[in-house]
Amino acid sequence: MPKRYPTEQRVRVTRMAVDRLDEYGSAWGVAKALGPKLGVGPETLRKWVLQAQVDSGGRPGPSSEELAEIKRLKKENADLRGANARNTTKQPCEQHAARGASDCSSGRSALGQQLRGRFLVARGGIGGGSVRA
Repeated sequence: MPKRYPTEQRVRVTRMAVDRLDEYGSAWGVAKALGPKLGVGPETLRKWVLQAQVDSGGRPGPSSEELAEIKRLKKENADLRGANARNTTKQPCEQHAARGASDCSSGRSALGQQLRGRFLVARGGIGGGSVRA
C-alpha cells in the first residue's frame, strides 16, 4: 500500500509541529491548528508528533526502529507458519510414500485396501455371497 504522504513532507511537518508544541500545550492542539494549514489530517499529525516524542526519548513506548523490527518479525513468523502448515498437510499418499508403506498407485494405502475388501466381503458386495451370521 503506497504511503499517502511523502517522507520529506512527513519529516518537515512533524518538525514544525514539535517546535510549536509549547505554544498549543498538547499534541492534539498543535495537530488541530497546524494540520489543515499544512495539508495533513489532524489525527495523522497528532500520531506523528507522539511518535517523534517517543523516538526522541520524551515519551515512553517503542521507537520507530523497534516497530519496524516487530513488523519484520511478525511477517517472518507468518511466512514460517504458512510454510509449516503446507508441510504438515500433505496428501495421504505423500505421507505414506514418505514412510515407504503405501501402494499409492490407486490412491489408497495397502491397509485401506485390505479393510475395504473385508468390509465389502462382509456386506456381500464381493463374490455375490450372502452375509453369514
